[in-house]
Amino acid sequence: MYTLFIHLCICLFVFATVVC
Repeated sequence: MYTLFIHLCICLFVFATVVC
C-alpha cells in the first residue's frame, strides 16, 4: 500500500514535470 502511494506520487511528479 505504502509503495503504491509513493509510486503514485512519483508518477504524478513526473507527469507534472512533463506537462510543464
